[in-house]
Amino acid sequence: MSGHNGTSASTTSDLAALQAEVARLQAQNTALSIQHDLLATWVVTVRMAAGNLMLKALSQQILEVVQKLVQAEQGSLFLLNADGSIAESLLARGSTIREQRREIVGQILSEGLAAWTIENRQVAVIPETLDDERWITLPNQPYTVRSALCAPLVRGKRLLGIVTLMHSEPQKFNQQSARLMEMAADAIALVVDNAQLFGEQSQGGEPLDPQPDDLPSGIGLPSSIGEARSIERCGLYITTAEGKLRYVNRRFATIFGYRRRELRDLDSILDLIPVDYQDYLARQLERCIQDLERPISCVIPGRHQDGRLLDLEIYAERIHFSGEPGTIGLIKSLGDRGAASGLWSSSTIADQGGNPFTLTLED
Repeated sequence: MSGHNGTSASTTSDLAALQAEVARLQAQNTALSIQHDLLATWVVTVRMAAGNLMLKALSQQILEVVQKLVQAEQGSLFLLNADGSIAESLLARGSTIREQRREIVGQILSEGLAAWTIENRQVAVIPETLDDERWITLPNQPYTVRSALCAPLVRGKRLLGIVTLMHSEPQKFNQQSARLMEMAADAIALVVDNAQLFGEQSQGGEPLDPQPDDLPSGIGLPSSIGEARSIERCGLYITTAEGKLRYVNRRFATIFGYRRRELRDLDSILDLIPVDYQDYLARQLERCIQDLERPISCVIPGRHQDGRLLDLEIYAERIHFSGEPGTIGLIKSLGDRGAASGLWSSSTIADQGGNPFTLTLED
């Protein structure tokens, strides 16, 4: 009987060890997938944007990825410069006025869970915020937090950033969540480190080529820093394969006369295009998703929120985020001349070909 019990215990122990190893390998695979997706996003974004715009787009995707990874409801992200100052920040409460934002960021990084994480350089989990003194509730906080997870983005000895994830219910995060975030944070830190290094070199007039051999072919860089800065004045967007807008910058929203949060409520980017041309753009997006070597580059009419027609230059390339296909691109308004001149007809949509740097992109 005792021998049977011993065999049973051994089998149970072996099974537990196997399950732990499977969980570790799955977490490692997830982290590598996140790293690859972020690297691809960064390379494409570098082709289209410069400076803070590139970091903002990358930050947005990082936050989306980690929120999905641990099923968080809210999240904030801070990327830091070498001197510890804020390079880019995304707050869970969204847009705030500059002075208020500065106060909130300062409090987050100097008190509570984020401060503990910065000091200890390790992932922190709070299953119940009411029972943990490291959690502080910020003034006028517009959301409820009962579970929290905070992870540092560390590369070597340097702290590159910190991400805090939140949920309105207790016990939503655990040690498994912490292990996932630990692996993901290492992968994310590599991308952030390379992105910031490239940004520093670009500002110094010595652009680097960030394209590893295993990234999509055909992805290049602006031919000059001035050219990249002219592109920074364009609208930047990221969509899902179905055309749902996942990210837009302020310039994009301004072109169409919307607020950014209003654009997130649209069913598709096609809602910004006159009905007669939606099928055309839908086909272009579909081809772009299906074929990495087939970016979109065309001139097409768009519709302002007040009903005016706009002449638009559109460029997009395929991208993957969170393992799902989508597009990332630029858009520039040429004004409402098309509506005034009757330029647009079903047979006069202009395909430019090539990449956006062959277009005139000066405001």
